Amino acid sequence: MQEVRLIGRDSNGNYVLRPSTVGDNKAMELAIRKGHKYFKLETIDPESITALQRRKIYAMFKDINEYWCDPLELVKEYLKTHFCFETGRQTFSLSSCSQETAMFFIDWLVSYCFKHGLDFDMKDIHLTMDVNKVMFLCAAERRCFVSARQRTVAALEIHHVNAIGKEKRSKADHRGRYYMILEKKYHDELHFIGYTKFIAKYHCGPIKLTDDQIIKYGLMSRKQMDERDSNPHYEMKSWQLPE
Repeated sequence: MQEVRLIGRDSNGNYVLRPSTVGDNKAMELAIRKGHKYFKLETIDPESITALQRRKIYAMFKDINEYWCDPLELVKEYLKTHFCFETGRQTFSLSSCSQETAMFFIDWLVSYCFKHGLDFDMKDIHLTMDVNKVMFLCAAERRCFVSARQRTVAALEIHHVNAIGKEKRSKADHRGRYYMILEKKYHDELHFIGYTKFIAKYHCGPIKLTDDQIIKYGLMSRKQMDERDSNPHYEMKSWQLPE
């Protein structure tokens, strides 16, 4: 168990504590089942880095080091130094930096992995980084929205959140629609359990592709776009996410 929050006192004068995360909650339930009654408490600055952020950062270090195979401490210092150099931030400690610094560092580490073609574990990324940004990075680098695996190691498929319907895909206007890029196994699972349950399970979401991305993924050609845009009577539909 990493963190609990002091809620207050009940009518009997007992202090009420609440675990900060689902993982902390499970750890507390396990401690209760084992009969533990005594714990050491340490006050935490609410603005300082959270245990979840720290765990995610060190997990990223290990993922990156799968490619480098250097002493982990050396990898850690190199990435911190590189981050500070690129962003103009002051040096910092992962034991006491602010949540804001940790957030920007996680964001930078994820972008670093995308930039250099490194695979990493997407677990808990939705708790430490803006999901939409991760999805946009996945789309730009042709990675699965769930696993972030690259097309070089996994077969990727395009999921149309806004269904094409009876219209032939080769004739449809794919602009303005919402999409997800998924490994085949995840694409199959989405169709099996449904869109709403899928995004709740994997904490991901769809995005709209740019015109260049639509062309890159072979959904439309520039000629098809220009033909529609040159027609004064043609109006592109404004697509919305499903309820």
